[in-house]
Amino acid sequence: MEIIASIIQIIPNLCTEISHQTDYVRHLENSVGALMVEAGKLKALCEDTEREGREASRRRKRLTNQAQTWLDQALPILDEIDFIKLQFDQRRSFCNGCLPDLWSDYKLGKRAFEKLECVLRELNERGGIKLVAMSSPPRVMADMDVPMVGQSSAQRTMEKIWNLLHDEHTSVVYVYGMGGVGKTTLMKAINKKFVATSDFDYVIWATVSNVSRELNSERVQQEIMGRLQLNFSENDSYSIRSMQLRQFLTEKRYMLILDDLWKPINLGDIGIPTNKENRSKIAITTRIAHMSAVQVCSDNCDMKAEKVRVETLTEDEAWELFAAKVGKEVVSQPHIKDVAKDVAKKCGGLPLAIVAVAKAMEGQYMRELWQDALRALRASAPEIEGMEPQVFLPLKLSYDDLKR
Repeated sequence: MEIIASIIQIIPNLCTEISHQTDYVRHLENSVGALMVEAGKLKALCEDTEREGREASRRRKRLTNQAQTWLDQALPILDEIDFIKLQFDQRRSFCNGCLPDLWSDYKLGKRAFEKLECVLRELNERGGIKLVAMSSPPRVMADMDVPMVGQSSAQRTMEKIWNLLHDEHTSVVYVYGMGGVGKTTLMKAINKKFVATSDFDYVIWATVSNVSRELNSERVQQEIMGRLQLNFSENDSYSIRSMQLRQFLTEKRYMLILDDLWKPINLGDIGIPTNKENRSKIAITTRIAHMSAVQVCSDNCDMKAEKVRVETLTEDEAWELFAAKVGKEVVSQPHIKDVAKDVAKKCGGLPLAIVAVAKAMEGQYMRELWQDALRALRASAPEIEGMEPQVFLPLKLSYDDLKR
């Protein structure tokens, strides 16, 4: 009798559960219909949020993290609802005049009901979210103080680069020349000019090579994201960060300056959207004259590239820079001027070498010291693989002088 009593007590609960499960089948059409109505509301809110994000970007702002998280959660739900609707439509066409598949209807009805609850929850959460509150990172990523002393050839080269970066048909500009010729200095000066303009949403400076000249695409990617103040975790994969970077830059007009490129780099893999539709620009400094646009872009890159060679200073320009750095009161001394000019010539018209040697000879009034410097420049041999003698020898002189 106790067993029978227990069974009798279970029966009402069992009937309730069975009734609840059959509701998924009996109310399938109503559940799907209600789901599509609420999904329409959710889709409209997603579109409004995305549009608000685009408008915020134009105002130098962006979506709050809360709003972006909500959007990232809501969009996949809409994809799942589209699949439920597709299954429901297929069920109606396949089962026309046939006995229904109750098990399939049960599973579909249950999914529709659960997804409806999910949509209602998302709609409710959206109402309490503040959309725009965070300022975007500063428009210009690197403001650098770069003095340029009376170098008319450098000014002409800078104007040529500047004009190419404003040419609507040119997307990539290669600035090439030997080490120490002033490529980086020119690009820093151009970067500084962009501070005073609104030509680009973002100007991003990234140094590509390290001391060993090895290309580390992941490090370059992280430097670019750091310049843009994009949050990322060290646990994020290279591809995840690439997607995040591409998503951020796709609708922005940016100028990316890559300094000291030695080897090909695939910007598409890093996350740089390499297309000409958004009128963005890429400027690259390199010692390699034959570097091509295909090597820095993704396989389907259609960005037109131009090359600008940075020449060494003329003899007059080199002397003007050298005298300014050493001190004109020093090099104008009759017993120093002739040997000082010979020392300046040994710098090969390279600004980096000129400045290094001038720093070593600054304030030196003894002719003997100038003669020692000239002998050192004539006698020394390069000891660093890959560095041009015109760069290495003056730098070695500067280093040796500072040790004394």
